[in-house]
Amino acid sequence: MILTRGQLTKAAIKKTCSERIMIIDGAMGTMIQKHFLEEEDFRNESLSDVTKPLKGNNDILSLTRPDIILGIHREYLEAGCDFIETNTFSGTTIAQEDYGCQHMVHQINYESARLAKQACDEYTESTGIRRYVAGALGPTNKTLSISPSVEKPEFRNITFQELVTAYYAQAKSLYDGGADVLLIETIFDTANAKTAIFAVRTLFEDPNYPEIPVFISGTIVDMSGRTLSGQTGEAFLLSTQHGKPLAVGLNCALGANEMRPFIEAISREAEFLIICYPNAGLPNALGGYDETPESFAHDVSALVRSGFINIVGGCCGTTPDHINALKNACANIKPRVPPVDVHPKSLCLSGLEPYYVDDNSIFVNIGERCNVSGSRAFANLIKKDNYEKALTVACLQIRNDQPLDSAGKADDYIGMFACSVGHGVDAICDKYEKINLDDYKSIMIKAVADRFSEAAAEYLHREVRINYWGYSKEETLEAEDMLAIKYQGIRPAPGYPVQPDHQEKVMMWKVMDIEKRTNIQLTESLAMEPASSVSGLYFANPHSEYFSLGKIDKDQVEDYASRRNQTVEHIEKWLGPNIGYDF
Repeated sequence: MILTRGQLTKAAIKKTCSERIMIIDGAMGTMIQKHFLEEEDFRNESLSDVTKPLKGNNDILSLTRPDIILGIHREYLEAGCDFIETNTFSGTTIAQEDYGCQHMVHQINYESARLAKQACDEYTESTGIRRYVAGALGPTNKTLSISPSVEKPEFRNITFQELVTAYYAQAKSLYDGGADVLLIETIFDTANAKTAIFAVRTLFEDPNYPEIPVFISGTIVDMSGRTLSGQTGEAFLLSTQHGKPLAVGLNCALGANEMRPFIEAISREAEFLIICYPNAGLPNALGGYDETPESFAHDVSALVRSGFINIVGGCCGTTPDHINALKNACANIKPRVPPVDVHPKSLCLSGLEPYYVDDNSIFVNIGERCNVSGSRAFANLIKKDNYEKALTVACLQIRNDQPLDSAGKADDYIGMFACSVGHGVDAICDKYEKINLDDYKSIMIKAVADRFSEAAAEYLHREVRINYWGYSKEETLEAEDMLAIKYQGIRPAPGYPVQPDHQEKVMMWKVMDIEKRTNIQLTESLAMEPASSVSGLYFANPHSEYFSLGKIDKDQVEDYASRRNQTVEHIEKWLGPNIGYDF
């Protein structure tokens, strides 16, 4: 069996982490500031058309001053780093749009990864010790969970798909440039992190981009122990573990001492490697960092010595001197051994906090009152924008020990439709068959009419779910994704496995007065005339899906016949293919 590049890297990292503490580098921005760069340092000929000031766009330096970036990487490698982060913290189209450089994103990420790879290869060749490139995917300057407007709490200035698209482009370019690991870091909004995870996992589905290790690092913003979007570290861990990270942990915002209880909690719960790279203490009044390399190494190594961490480094305010001191302080510390089966046979859920259900749990009461489909009173509160009172409904359920809630704001709809492009098709076919003696064209006309009817039904479904029901603001699906039904919702029809009783068509024709409004008629066998017609139901709820019924037994047929006030024989006629007994 031939192992992929990613499998070899993963095995090597896991082996090293079982033997010693691994080291990731320190701050890139802190090192760049030491060069006192001016606007011209952030420009070259390829950026001559960019009118916005570029000073401060550190990622662009990988293109305009690669000598500086390469030099910083080399300093960190000499300090003893195992991992070098790429200079791409703001390397998405979303972040680069602030500088008018969104068109340069591929070059920024590719060259940043290439520079880091060059530095690592040089060090590996000269010392025989392998070093790794961590392709950095920062949080962007937008958030899915929090409105940028205090006056409009429901407003968002970014969509899930826009973030996925941006992260996919960044991850692909980092991979192409030679990244050994993809590091989704400084996560203050878990929803953003999920878009990055989705983008990365989607990239790995491409056979040209076999999986490489992924690190995920969140940011606890203050001593409340929560991210900016409100999650605890444990809830953040549960929310992101589907990304299959090799390592997960925390970075930024806090110093080592302040971060201690939060990294300890994650370490206790995580079956992955733990990564931690805190700031050089808390910022002073001028925004700088005063912690010396010695004090930083002392505080961070204390976390390592407690058995919380596998990979350690520094964030804001740290330098190669901080990292070298940290490496020396951790040299003889036994590495953490990740726990196994932390919550065996448990249902692990995460909201702002984690929630576990297992065989030892007492009865779990799931609150249903925050559901517009199940509670008319709650639905009226939402329709009247009375969110404060609606919130008290949820709070009361929580106080009454109903920790889980099946809340849903959107109204739930079921639609019916019928469409046809078959009117006049028979006359055209008769002309070809009887006058021109051309059966081929007759067959093609019928086939085209059938396809147009199906296309019309799909178009109607799209209009309904986007413009009428508002389940989805937009869809940018390719044809193959439409055929694979990757949009939200389903379009079943009577007579098919999900709705086997053809008689439902009769009800539909009565409710919508279809024959009068469209001249589509039902035959005695409940076929549609003209033949090139399509009818059925529309669902758009995210939980709706296609399914097939098993064979129907005699007692079920009898019950169904009774509820429809029809004879068993009549029901057997229409459900024949689905009946599991001889009749």
